[in-house]
Amino acid sequence: MSIKPSAKKNIIRISYIRIALVSIVTLLAMSACGLIDSIVISRHLDTRAVAAVGYYAPMNVLTDLIYVVGVGACLLCGNFIGSGQQSRVNSLFTTTFTVTFAYGALLSTLLTAARVPISALLGARGENGQLLSQYMAGYAPGIVFTQLSALLMSLASFNGAIHRSYVAIGTLFCLNSLLDLLLVGPLGLFGVGLATTISCLASFLIMLPAYLGRNQTVHFERGSFDAKLLMESIRRGLPSLLFTAGLLIKNSLINYSLTVYVGYEGVAVANVLGSLCGIAGSFSGGFANAFSSLMSLYVGEEDRESVIDVFHVALRIGLAFMSLMVITVMALSAPLTDVFFARGTRVWQMGRNMFLLGFLFFPVNVFINLLMNGYKAQGRMTLCNILSFLEAAMVGVFALVTAPHFGDRGVWLANTWSDLLAMAILLLSVFLFKKKVTFHSADLLKLSPDFGAKPDEFAEYAVRSMAEVGSVSQSVTAFCRQRGRSRRTAFLSGLCVEEIARNVYQHGAGGKRSCSVNVRVTCRDQLIIRIQDDCRKFDPRERMNLYTPANPESNIGLRLVAKMTSEIDYYNNAGINTMIMKIRPESDGSR
Repeated sequence: MSIKPSAKKNIIRISYIRIALVSIVTLLAMSACGLIDSIVISRHLDTRAVAAVGYYAPMNVLTDLIYVVGVGACLLCGNFIGSGQQSRVNSLFTTTFTVTFAYGALLSTLLTAARVPISALLGARGENGQLLSQYMAGYAPGIVFTQLSALLMSLASFNGAIHRSYVAIGTLFCLNSLLDLLLVGPLGLFGVGLATTISCLASFLIMLPAYLGRNQTVHFERGSFDAKLLMESIRRGLPSLLFTAGLLIKNSLINYSLTVYVGYEGVAVANVLGSLCGIAGSFSGGFANAFSSLMSLYVGEEDRESVIDVFHVALRIGLAFMSLMVITVMALSAPLTDVFFARGTRVWQMGRNMFLLGFLFFPVNVFINLLMNGYKAQGRMTLCNILSFLEAAMVGVFALVTAPHFGDRGVWLANTWSDLLAMAILLLSVFLFKKKVTFHSADLLKLSPDFGAKPDEFAEYAVRSMAEVGSVSQSVTAFCRQRGRSRRTAFLSGLCVEEIARNVYQHGAGGKRSCSVNVRVTCRDQLIIRIQDDCRKFDPRERMNLYTPANPESNIGLRLVAKMTSEIDYYNNAGINTMIMKIRPESDGSR
């Protein structure tokens, strides 16, 4: 009989929060760097310099194209790690890194060599063109490092490199801010661009060592390039590109609606809303990224229960945090408006309306992002592609339709109407998929009925202390016998659990008073044992092949486990150790 363990939910909650936090900090740091660049330029140069950098904005779309590959590769890596396809993980990572480097280097070279005609093409002429050319000369060489750093950070949790990510992010932010102040005076806009290049290079060099060791889950494989995996990565990451295309329509229609029906003051307020939504979006984006990372792993393992548990954790945390944020912004709408606009003016009232109405969409947005990322992890891309474009573009359409009747209030509510429409489409697609009205998590995620083990085909146990290792081992043995496995196989399965769990407490606990250790046994066509813990990083495989003549009994238990299993996979994701053992089929000899 399966024991519902609190250890498993604790492991999921810990790993989700860790991944979400580092993703949020990364997105906030990127936004903050851009904000600091603008402040430094406006304070130490002039408005013309600020405008010159603004002309570069369309190039960001071209720069961001490569992230389509990175987003898709992150999802696929999770699937491959979860399913034990280590060679495909390395091949995919090497391919993605190579393509990202090539694209970034090509773009850097192009912008450096042709910065003058490109400046003119972007509409910056005369003095504006000269200033933009200076900025691009300093900024362009760093594009390749910006893209590679983003790729390495997105995969960091799979290698247990979250602490290294924080160091890289901190270095990026602090070094960029310091160099901005030091270089803007003597070098002008070239110095600001150079500050970004140097800080991104430093961030990349900090992250790179986490992928150089062959004992890492994600690492380079010399001579490995897989065009099919590259195309699948592009397919999985295509929604991000379509979302960017939708944003172009959204921003154009919003600016038009405000200019025609509200006035230029509305455009100024919309710029403030865009900046603040970028910061708030760092939180919702971080929650979505963490969900994608964990979801892809458990989809790869075909662990239906964990997929649903991750969804519950992500939904509760995301809804609670974003709802609290919206309530806080609404409560502080007046003083927040005072920061940007003079009280008593027309633009101040627009700003107040913006703070009251402009952030209402975020809780709904959390729900939409979780479902869509869940579909991406499963490879269900058609609806994701449609909604990624439609959700963004429809904001502009709603603004255009409602602005003549409701003025600026209609524009601030456009995000909410668009997300409500997207949610309605998602729920309708669930109804068409299940042929019934349902709000069960498995149905919302569109998990196939045959996905994962049936309730009687698996058992889960929490090992709360060293003293419980023996009893859990006996429970595993009994479960295997109930599923029709031979006495030998059942005994060996219990022995594997006992040996690995004991090693977790002996070598991984590191003096911790309490550890969360979860054991999952799946008996289907193959007998699979998964052991997860939140102890310090400990890969038992490193000890399995060690033999010391002076002490022949050293590591004998782990060496026996290696002989009992046909395949052993280990990875450390966000500080959570996961070991998956497949018991040899030939062990089913006698009953």
